[in-house]
Amino acid sequence: MSRTSFYAVLFFILGFSTYLSSQNNNFYKSLKNAKDIELSHAPGIYGQSKLIDFKIKNTSGQELTYHTIDASGTKIQESAFTISQPTIVKVDYKDSLGNKKCYVGSYIVNVKHHLPIVSLCVDHDNFFPPNGVYYGYHTTDSIPGKLVTVGRAWQKEPIRAFAQFFIGNKMRDELALDVKTYGGMTLGWKEKSLQLSARKEKYGRSKIKVKLFENLPMDAFQHVVLRTSGNDQNKSRLQDRSISHVADDLGINTKASRAVVLYINGQYWGIHNLREKVNGDYFKYRYNWKKENFTELQGSGFRNASFKSMIDYAKAHFNDSDYVEQMNERIDVESLFNFNIIQTYISNPDYRGNIRFYKHKDGKWKWVLYDTDLACRHDFVNRNFIRDRTFPSSRYWYNPNYATVLLNSMLKNETFKKQFANQYCYLLSTYLSTKNFHDKFDLNKAIIEKEFPIHAQRRSNLYRESVKNWNSKYKRILQYFSKREKTAHSHLQKALNLDSLKNISVEQNMLGTFKGIKVNGSEVLCDRFSGQFFTNYTLDVEAQNKNHQYVFVKWSDGKKQRKRVMVPGDKKLKAIYKKRKESSLKDKLKVKYFYVKGSNKNPVYFVSLLNESFQDMNLDGFKLYEDVSGVKIKLKDVVLKSGKTMVFCNNDSLIKKQIKKKSILYKSLDLGTNFAYQVSFVLLDKKNGVVDVLDANATDSMLINASNYLFTNNKNQIKSKKMSLKKLKKIDFASPLKRTIAVNAQSFFWLILSSSIGLLVFITFLLFRFGIININRNNTSIFLILFSCSLAFAQPVDSIKPLAEDGEKVIADSLIVTNEEAEEYVPIDKFGNTSIQERLIDNKGRGDERFDGTRNFRVLLFDLIYRGGGNNLHLKDTIPKYYLWNPMPLYGLRQLQKVGFDEAVYLYSYNFEYWYPQWRLDSLKKEGFTYRCEPKAERYLPTYFQEVVDHANDSTAGYIYIHCWNGWHQSGLLSAYTLMQFCDYSNQRAVKYWESCTDGHYKGYRKVKDKIRAFRPMKGFSFTEEQKKKHCPCNKEFAIKETTSKDDQVNLSREDMMQKNYSKKHVVKAGDNLYKISKKYRTSISNIKRINGLKSDLIKVGQALKVP
Repeated sequence: MSRTSFYAVLFFILGFSTYLSSQNNNFYKSLKNAKDIELSHAPGIYGQSKLIDFKIKNTSGQELTYHTIDASGTKIQESAFTISQPTIVKVDYKDSLGNKKCYVGSYIVNVKHHLPIVSLCVDHDNFFPPNGVYYGYHTTDSIPGKLVTVGRAWQKEPIRAFAQFFIGNKMRDELALDVKTYGGMTLGWKEKSLQLSARKEKYGRSKIKVKLFENLPMDAFQHVVLRTSGNDQNKSRLQDRSISHVADDLGINTKASRAVVLYINGQYWGIHNLREKVNGDYFKYRYNWKKENFTELQGSGFRNASFKSMIDYAKAHFNDSDYVEQMNERIDVESLFNFNIIQTYISNPDYRGNIRFYKHKDGKWKWVLYDTDLACRHDFVNRNFIRDRTFPSSRYWYNPNYATVLLNSMLKNETFKKQFANQYCYLLSTYLSTKNFHDKFDLNKAIIEKEFPIHAQRRSNLYRESVKNWNSKYKRILQYFSKREKTAHSHLQKALNLDSLKNISVEQNMLGTFKGIKVNGSEVLCDRFSGQFFTNYTLDVEAQNKNHQYVFVKWSDGKKQRKRVMVPGDKKLKAIYKKRKESSLKDKLKVKYFYVKGSNKNPVYFVSLLNESFQDMNLDGFKLYEDVSGVKIKLKDVVLKSGKTMVFCNNDSLIKKQIKKKSILYKSLDLGTNFAYQVSFVLLDKKNGVVDVLDANATDSMLINASNYLFTNNKNQIKSKKMSLKKLKKIDFASPLKRTIAVNAQSFFWLILSSSIGLLVFITFLLFRFGIININRNNTSIFLILFSCSLAFAQPVDSIKPLAEDGEKVIADSLIVTNEEAEEYVPIDKFGNTSIQERLIDNKGRGDERFDGTRNFRVLLFDLIYRGGGNNLHLKDTIPKYYLWNPMPLYGLRQLQKVGFDEAVYLYSYNFEYWYPQWRLDSLKKEGFTYRCEPKAERYLPTYFQEVVDHANDSTAGYIYIHCWNGWHQSGLLSAYTLMQFCDYSNQRAVKYWESCTDGHYKGYRKVKDKIRAFRPMKGFSFTEEQKKKHCPCNKEFAIKETTSKDDQVNLSREDMMQKNYSKKHVVKAGDNLYKISKKYRTSISNIKRINGLKSDLIKVGQALKVP
């Protein structure tokens, strides 16, 4: 290159860089990061009833212009002003080079929200009507009768914006980006969905860097959508999101989501569903695929030669002998069938064109479900929508030929027809049940319910909505599923020309523990199903070992083969599993640590085994299972030395570099994912005994804060801790070994005796040695006799020999003195509990999956009464301070019912009627489950004690769960009363029990302890001796935690730990009514009536009412 050319290129680069620099300055920037400005308050959420006296200090030397942007418009301000409502603060100025700069920040003030917040700052004229991109509607041209679109919304042109994301009351990310309208015909509605896109070439950032979605571990996205729920925007606002959650149960790809509140220029814009966008990026970050290695199609897909070729083959060759094999090689048949099954069940006419499918170059075609907001129309309940999408007799706008041809062709093949019919019936009996749809809708309704009254008033009551109307529309959607369940079988029967229906019922005995039943080879497993199946076909059922803590033993009819062929009308069948026996190496060989750092580029994870015994261990024949991914590691030719660690990792070079310990043995591990945030490791010995288990689950709230965690298995309690890669070197991978011996009482006596004789022999020898005793024939004989005795007594007896198994020595971990003749009976319940002090679920909601939805779950009376708290951690991001002040979540009650509970009792009253109106309680009762609110423990005692007696006398009755907020104080009080009433606990022992089960939160609470000390058992409520032996605990001592661990800390003060009595009173005045009083004290009419014992709405002047 010549010198002239070189300078020309250099000049171009410098000029282009200057241009880009000027362009990059011409957009919004973070007010928090402005170098020339000092703020009195950083952007953020400042809560309810709080004003900000805001000040800005100019250190730039330049002239600055200050603006506030809120619902009332834009105002120019001085350097000091008051912020009294949600506001954007905007600062404009030119720097010393003359470049324009614009800094913005959101201040959410004087308002309380129950959801995460997305705040956008946009150019007013460029966004809002009448000239902005948010303006648009459609009308009909009167002459040709065609639809006419009006407004910029239809153009979907991007404009610049600045976005701030607040989750858990903290700003998680902020950046300049593009915003544009998103959607199809719904752009003609009053509310429009918006797409947010990070653009590195325009604003310097290519990703929004925050974990945005509850069920997705990724924390970097280029495109996201703020969706209004489309056609459901003025109805439930829940439909698309809830149906997607049902589709997740079927293994169908969906768009992840999170309910958020949207602000635009300080104006409240209501509840939106923050969702993924399905495009090429969706598959890149979900599967870590490179763009050139996969294909993503929409609509007919006929323009793609590969897909069109497959369609042509499907149409022409359905009678070929190898048709099933050929089609299974090209498409994921279950993905196609499940996608069409749920779409036809919800009668979604809009999936004619809303079809997306994809494949990796080495994989098969799969389908993605989205946009179901037009589904669940009651006028479609009796229309045979299944026939319209399989063998249509007529063509409508919603079933064009291109949308039905593939399924139609495959169902002409008898094998695929059988698979489709059986799969449809199987899903109807499990995940497409009315109950599952209702559960998903209820869960999502609970998330937005507290926000909805504010949402309904958005933008001057945009749709004239009210909470009452919303509930009415919500119930109507639920009614669709109740009706659809009755018509789906008959529609399928007519569409496929099938015979009659008969019932098939299969379940496993370990309900709610794991899903081990596989039906017709489907990857959608269950723990039970019961439903109608067509007599045309048999059904293949298999009992699988998906959780290696358990093993399949036999079927209820005695047959032991895993796979069965069932005929509709067969008797009910149960798969019998049993828990594997514990290995003799338990507590000697530990699955000690699991570390994970999720990332698409450089994921890191490892699990470690630690030999805590005094013997080297030959692990040949041992197996390490990870049950979430299904990975199995055979430990072949592995010897783990005493006190040493073995690490299984996905990146041994990186892990070695960080840990820096040469004594560790490394093996490779591939869990098939870059985000291994939920794992379940089970280590089995060569006889398939359970050596150790490590279950780890990084929750949504954990992953919002960090992406890297270390999980430690400490005495079967899993503790999590944020940890960077650099800090891995601080982990102690060695074992502090203490050599100890297990002996019984008799052996202990002989051990002391032999030691004493040995000491006597040694002293006698010293006396001889130094001439204190003269040696002659007689005392020499005495010495020899004593020496011989000491040798005899010093021989090891069987009870103090190291325990041997399979030729290997194993030394016990502690000195245990036992008396086998005085061995006590230790009760154990159905769930494996042996102690009333140990928790099956910890304070973070981690532990035995059978009790999901609870916290600090403990047994009280074995196989009878259980205690704990409700797991409302899912509300932490929406109700940051008082998320614990709530009853059980609905999914938790459902889970308890699954494992045998028929009643739960909430021992406080806060928010009970809010989450559980009478219609919901009635619905639960119809399903055989009672949920009640009993905030006055002493008043409730006679009723409660009678229930305990009745349940103990009824072998068919379920279990009872008593709970407060955390499972410590109020439930502990009732539990202490129970143990004194039925199990002969003294008052002092009951106090010790109460303190031990607060997990460190026992200091203070004098009134509670005094109540326990003052309690006297009531007459008429008692156990027989047999019932005491069966249900009462054997704990003699209770270990009380002096300090509270990090995991057991909560955000409540001691005063807020228990619900207060209603000490506040309102004296009724002239003109008062219950409605006015409820509004004044922010409670409900029914709540005031309940706490005052009112049977009607009548109140009198001068009457004193208790109020919360």
